[in-house]
Amino acid sequence: WCEEKLSGQPDVYFPKLNLKRKNTPQQDFILLSQMNHSIFDYGTFGYWTAALAGGITMVATNYSKKKHQSEAAIVRWSPKNWIKVDIQQLLKTNQSINQA
Repeated sequence: WCEEKLSGQPDVYFPKLNLKRKNTPQQDFILLSQMNHSIFDYGTFGYWTAALAGGITMVATNYSKKKHQSEAAIVRWSPKNWIKVDIQQLLKTNQSINQA
């Protein structure tokens, strides 16, 4: 979907991977750490690839009633180029738009 919708956009690149064989975790790590921007979902693998990549990182917060330990830490001590997206607020905004 992404390649179909975003191809041809400036600064959007889709690496050509050999999909006939599975990439190793090391290859995935290297590829993700070379991105300009990241979407982070929690866990040390994603944290380090986003941190090494630099650029802007979007990270979801407030997505569950029970806070994940890494979410709590990121909310308090996130790098300055990480944008916290409050999922509950996003859902409320989306609902009010749909009701208008």
